[in-house]
Amino acid sequence: MNHRVLLVSTSDILSREAAIIAKGLGLRLDIRKGGLLTDGHRHALEQQNKYDVFISQGGTALLMEETLSKPVISINISVADYVQALNKAKRFGRKVALVSYDCPLLKELESLAQLTADFDFKLFSYSSKADFKDQIDRVFSLSDHTVIGLGACTCEHVKTHGVNYVMVESSKENIRSALVAAKNIIDLNYKERLTASRVTNILNYSREGIFSVGKDGVIQIMNFAAEKIFNVHLADVVGKNIDCPDVPHIFRDIYEDGSFVVNETVISGETAFIVNRIQQSINKSIEETLVTFQSISDIQSLERKSRNAL
Repeated sequence: MNHRVLLVSTSDILSREAAIIAKGLGLRLDIRKGGLLTDGHRHALEQQNKYDVFISQGGTALLMEETLSKPVISINISVADYVQALNKAKRFGRKVALVSYDCPLLKELESLAQLTADFDFKLFSYSSKADFKDQIDRVFSLSDHTVIGLGACTCEHVKTHGVNYVMVESSKENIRSALVAAKNIIDLNYKERLTASRVTNILNYSREGIFSVGKDGVIQIMNFAAEKIFNVHLADVVGKNIDCPDVPHIFRDIYEDGSFVVNETVISGETAFIVNRIQQSINKSIEETLVTFQSISDIQSLERKSRNAL
């Protein structure tokens, strides 16, 4: 399988851990280093057609979810991950400034920090690159604060000012969970594509003519045999209502009222057909009617050939 996953990584640590875990899972993983602040989400959008699943975390993942049409998996950042970073920050002093993409988890963390006297805690949240720059300027106006952030981009901004920095790191378990989820999506997509391919081959290489009509009366599919029997091109009928004057009357003769039948003889013009109409239902609602048919003369011809072969 050539399915690929793109990780838009917010740190070198995440890149290394993900690469090791992906190798163990047999998952084909490409890594783009740099998140929201280096337009990692835009890179993902530009490369969308090359990948089946995307992975990131924090604000980068949220923005990717909003802009991509492919599955996006967010690596979970738990309260425990934030608390671990807070404990590391204690080595530098009790004054701590958290710079993070705005998310519901921050309120829990802020409430948790207020319950202890160990920290002089300040929160600076952002929702865009412009917000980030404004909040970083506010952080630098503080004195003697250790900055906690989610990625390498924040680290680069902070270290140029000689400020202590601690990065929030997702646990290996959460990174692995995200990669396993991506692999499961790919496996499921592969099975669905294989099933669709099988059904297509069955339809197109069946001796019987096959077409289907949706509950709105529109012809949904038609196979090669039906094209040959009706002497009509697929593109001329699929997508049209069966009652449309452009659709040959033989469709309506065989479809009749769409009711369920098995091995019913239907006459259209001078040709007799054996017809089956099977209704496809979802939640007890008929969504589509599948029609299979074969001319009686073709069936008789096939029987003669079979007897001669014996």
